[in-house]
Amino acid sequence: MGLTNLLILVCLCLGIAAIAYFNQNASNRKRIFNSAGVVLGILLLAYSSSGKALAAQNLAALGASDNALTSQQQQLEEDLKLTPGGGHYSGLEYSERTGPKQQAVSDQTIKKSIKSLTEENVIVAVSNGSVRLSGTVKDKETAKNIVEQTKEIPGVHEITFDLGLDNSTS
Repeated sequence: MGLTNLLILVCLCLGIAAIAYFNQNASNRKRIFNSAGVVLGILLLAYSSSGKALAAQNLAALGASDNALTSQQQQLEEDLKLTPGGGHYSGLEYSERTGPKQQAVSDQTIKKSIKSLTEENVIVAVSNGSVRLSGTVKDKETAKNIVEQTKEIPGVHEITFDLGLDNSTS
């Protein structure tokens, strides 16, 4: 019997003993109800704090840096950026903070750099290194390249994107 199961069994026995004791000494139903609630709360706390985490491995890694993900997890994350119909590429990406060798640039410079990467039908908004991309691009690969190149600009720390795809079959 594992330690977790033993702990749950001990708590259950203590709970039953506590309910029996309060039933003998209780003068009204409110006291019995309160004691039962306390015992159930203790049991729930004991069980939840001793149980294993139930996180799904594939979903737990979403949002992690790309070098921490397996190829299967990277593909799942990429698939989740496309809407079910394939008409939009959207999501939130974080880039590495500017290192000591790189000097962060102004929001205006970030915006100009991104506009040079994109076509006219992409709207760029920048605030304190946080970038918002919206509009329409040719296909998924174009959208992905714009996001990846935006992450490389010094001073950009967050990219939110919602890009329509002209060619939704990609």
